[in-house]
Amino acid sequence: MSGLANFAFEEHLVRVVERDGEPWFAGKDVCRCLEIEKHHQALDSLDGDERGTCTVGTPSGHQTMVVISEPGVYRLVFRSRKPAAERFKRWLAHEVIPAIRRTGRYETTPAAIVDTEAPLMAKVAAVRLALRLFGRDNARALWHRLELPAMDAPASDAEAGARNAAACLDHLLAARIEDGLTIRAAIGAGVPERDALFSAGLGIVGPRTREEGFQLFVPNQHPALSRHFSGTPWADGRWNAALAGGRFAWTRRTMRIPGGSKRGIGIDLAAIAET
Repeated sequence: MSGLANFAFEEHLVRVVERDGEPWFAGKDVCRCLEIEKHHQALDSLDGDERGTCTVGTPSGHQTMVVISEPGVYRLVFRSRKPAAERFKRWLAHEVIPAIRRTGRYETTPAAIVDTEAPLMAKVAAVRLALRLFGRDNARALWHRLELPAMDAPASDAEAGARNAAACLDHLLAARIEDGLTIRAAIGAGVPERDALFSAGLGIVGPRTREEGFQLFVPNQHPALSRHFSGTPWADGRWNAALAGGRFAWTRRTMRIPGGSKRGIGIDLAAIAET
């Protein structure tokens, strides 16, 4: 078993040792990253070949810690329904495991390695304090000045909203209306086919300003859309709020469709054509 290497996952320390060319992770660190409070119980539930122990040097002397294999880590990840588990799995898949596949062993750049746990935790604590007192930008700058390991920046709220809007729009455009025609196909077809959009409460509306173009009108509520979005994250009328987060959405508006006037949102047809 090789020496200890320390890595940062978000604000958490993750200690890793190498055993037979494979990474073994400090069990307590993994549980902390996955927000598992009863780490002893979680680690005891793993199979015998998924957990072990090793002796490491710490500022207070040599200590024995429980380590778990890659399959053991994934077992804990898949048991968790918390968002942190998905982020941790992505960290493993995009940073740790590719390094093993390339070199046959777990290697990191010198900047990613910290000699002992205490200095790293002190630096992370300083960054956490800077975040609380001075904001995200100053905390990020301090992270780089302290030469802490590089990490993928989390997506901003705007980026997350744009991705959610794009996924919602793709799901909407795949809906089938009359004669098996999808909404996307109906938009790209001639005027007679566009009339089929009314069956789903949709419509094509013209621009109201020079900046706007022709738009697909999507109502806030409609039985056909409720059926199509059932069982998705955009059910119960949440599709409208999701679409409003996209870069392709114009202002909310009202349109008269069969059944009366409906309030909804306009989606730029030019943007739809590019998807």
